[in-house]
Amino acid sequence: MRQFIIILLLIGIVFPKSEIGKDIPQKLFQICEELHLQKNCLEGVKIFFAKDIDEMTYLAGGGVPEWGAGIAIPEKDVVIILRVGSIDEQRKVLLHELTHIALHRKLRSRKDNKNIHIPRWFDEGVAQLHYGFNIHRQSQLAWAVLWRNIFPLEALERVNGFVSPHAKVAYAEAHDAALYIENYCTIGALCDSIVSAGDFNEGFLKATGISIYEFYDEWKKHLVRSYILFVLLGDSRFLWVLIVLLFLLLGIMKIIRQRLQMAKLHRQAEIEGWQDPEHFFQDYVDKE
Repeated sequence: MRQFIIILLLIGIVFPKSEIGKDIPQKLFQICEELHLQKNCLEGVKIFFAKDIDEMTYLAGGGVPEWGAGIAIPEKDVVIILRVGSIDEQRKVLLHELTHIALHRKLRSRKDNKNIHIPRWFDEGVAQLHYGFNIHRQSQLAWAVLWRNIFPLEALERVNGFVSPHAKVAYAEAHDAALYIENYCTIGALCDSIVSAGDFNEGFLKATGISIYEFYDEWKKHLVRSYILFVLLGDSRFLWVLIVLLFLLLGIMKIIRQRLQMAKLHRQAEIEGWQDPEHFFQDYVDKE
């Protein structure tokens, strides 16, 4: 416990200009509690800060994607954070990586105390649950749904090889999937079930009442229901497209209406013996 308190103090010193020194202990306690762990579940974690991606890759021993901002190495109880961006962004990355450590500490088999294998999307999704609502991320996911560029959740196993834009969409999917799980049970209850079963798929079925494959199908339906509406109502890019299309539609309707009116006048001219429908307008103007 003493080592855990020292780590919290060091975090406060590293981020003197932000709120992280003020509320990071509460956030870490919350992470542990949500996973049904003791409040000091992150005791003993070593945190390093890298000045650039090369240094982070060196400290991690490889395996860092070019868009990476941090990495957790659960088997070594190590977190490495890239010191770039705003203090608030670094704080979010730190909490993200520490959640990875807590989750892997939670998911150890009761039989042999070895880590239970979990899908990458679940690992990344749970680590993002503290992010809250992000309009930019929601917009990315909405447009991916609209253009059918959604990755299967299973594809996140290869996310380190994705280019940055694709990785952002994949992480947004993982976040959304983790949030959707909470329609069935809490993340803590699911983790308890996984530990009890000693297997992710079996524990998932027991906790949620549906298989992981049924969940994938239900989640895809949820994406369409949720994010098509988001595109229609909440994205400025779509709004401008909609405005342009509306003006085009109004212009086309006006042209059609004028042509129908002229056709009507031509028919009337044939019946009444006008030389040309324009004479009707001229006579009308003269009378006025």
